[in-house]
Amino acid sequence: MRKGLFSIMCAALVAAVSAAPSWSQTIAGTAGPRFAKEIFGGGANPALTLGSAAVTVTYALGSTTIAGARQADITFRLSEGTFADPPNLLVASDAGGATTASRVTITNKSGNVGSSSITYGLRTTGPLGGTGSLILTFDVPRITGVGSVLGATTPLNPAVSIGVTVAPASASQPDSFPVFPAMTTSLNARKFDIATSGSAARANPDQISPPAGATSSVQVININDRTMTTGTDIVTLSGLPGNARSGGIRLSHIQLFQDPSTVRADGSTAFLEATGNGNLIVTAEGPFREGDILFFSADTTYAASEALSVSGNTATASIPLVSTSGGALEINMIFSLYFVPAQGMISQRTIPVSYRLDWALENSKYADTIIPVGPTAITFSGIVDVAYAYAIPNPTHTDVGNLRIRCQGEEECDVFLDCMDTNGNRIGNGDLAEVTLDGNALVRYSTKTNLLRLLGVSSWEGRLSCNIMSNRNISVQILTRSGGTLVNNTYISGLDPNPNPSIQ
Repeated sequence: MRKGLFSIMCAALVAAVSAAPSWSQTIAGTAGPRFAKEIFGGGANPALTLGSAAVTVTYALGSTTIAGARQADITFRLSEGTFADPPNLLVASDAGGATTASRVTITNKSGNVGSSSITYGLRTTGPLGGTGSLILTFDVPRITGVGSVLGATTPLNPAVSIGVTVAPASASQPDSFPVFPAMTTSLNARKFDIATSGSAARANPDQISPPAGATSSVQVININDRTMTTGTDIVTLSGLPGNARSGGIRLSHIQLFQDPSTVRADGSTAFLEATGNGNLIVTAEGPFREGDILFFSADTTYAASEALSVSGNTATASIPLVSTSGGALEINMIFSLYFVPAQGMISQRTIPVSYRLDWALENSKYADTIIPVGPTAITFSGIVDVAYAYAIPNPTHTDVGNLRIRCQGEEECDVFLDCMDTNGNRIGNGDLAEVTLDGNALVRYSTKTNLLRLLGVSSWEGRLSCNIMSNRNISVQILTRSGGTLVNNTYISGLDPNPNPSIQ
């Protein structure tokens, strides 16, 4: 076989193919279109449309001759996913003065919808040679099942690549097609990224609070007056409607920035525009009550905010994204989610918050991008110790529960009992049972007598679970006499108690 010059060049657009030959056995060219990461539910398996993207195989002929009646297979193989449409026939054209395209016949040998590779058979009907190049253009069909781009969150910009191989029918035959990749060709030179993921807007990881996997504890409930909020976690707000409180709780904050490298499939930059369909979906979950207010804002003024719509346990808002000032959500500004509890008794609760970018820009396919964020726990202020008492029997049951609480120290302990029945209903209409113990003192409560008086009820459903909180260190023991057996039900595990034990 005569030594020839052969190369493969990839370009984002067919029209971008240069007439100048490529002089190395590599895949080169500009990156193809970018696409935002997409997350689809309901078992959907969407296709990735590449617009006018194409891969080109360039034979820089020069003095090289490929004789007539020579055959080779050219295979285009995806790094992942499958083709969603039937492939078009490989198209031959000339560049740089060559007149060789008419001397090649091309057939589809294998690969169709559902395949991860497509192979074309080439046969020369006359010798190929001259000073120009033979260009073979492969229009990439739509691709489906590309999980790294359509849904994965890591790596940040995963890519779908296509590799090209050329296999002559007989490599030992003189004047035949050259083998590609050559033995000296690196792995990276055998493929080219035809689509990479991106996002027209991303979250700044240093300005996401609480961070994913962490819970922010906001101690704002006054233990001595549960209608009041207190502490440094309270933000003074203005312009709140009706008889709302003057202070709110900052649940979370986030900052978005624009990715300037993101382009549409037609090659134009996907700037954030007021006319675009970019939205940030803000959602909070919790035991919300009538009169609770949640809003999303860059400042503490309610009038300039985006209010969340509260329905049952869900509060949500869809906020338009823009790149300049004057829009609902301006890029690069820090926005906070505020919660203003309704007037009246405030309960401990944990509120998960989620952010989701939802895109639908022209000529591209931007869908859901989840931004991980942690929950916020709203708790009592001034609490030093929390103990737990579980499985306290109903007073009508034959079992008898005995609850023992000791103040562990010289100073007196203010103790508060926050109890729920089997159905999760709080005992005492939200009022915490309270008792004060002298230093080192011990108090005993029985489910048949004084525990009922302390809780202010005559009975409850099933067995009680209680959080026993104090401004000093305490110890708690629960002993249950069942017939002639005394059972120790004291909570001694180092693990967390029931999930969200204080949620109403």
